[in-house]
Amino acid sequence: MTAPLGSYAQDAPKVRVTLDYESQWPSCQEFTTGTLAHVLALPDMVAIMDVQLVAYGNTKYVDGEFSCQHGKDECTTDVYHSCVEYKLSGNLDSIESGDTAIQAWPFILCMEKAEGD
Repeated sequence: MTAPLGSYAQDAPKVRVTLDYESQWPSCQEFTTGTLAHVLALPDMVAIMDVQLVAYGNTKYVDGEFSCQHGKDECTTDVYHSCVEYKLSGNLDSIESGDTAIQAWPFILCMEKAEGD
């Protein structure tokens, strides 16, 4: 008798998945609301993944100011996404580590579906 595939996954290290994305950018929205949403909705998939979501895109920090490739609204939405990750843990390190990315996912997905509105 062979063990179900799921039992092997519990013994293996998690697969690190890091997504650097630009909020409100159509191709990123298509990926996050399509492919990524589908994968994260699959049963037990989150259990084998270590997910980090980085809402940063092509943001530049020059002379004390942030500038986003697609304008101020993109920067604002990026901050909302990161802020939710921070607020879930109360620790700024959770943004970089991805510790709260899965918890923040429903909010991020909702914002991306609504095109940041």
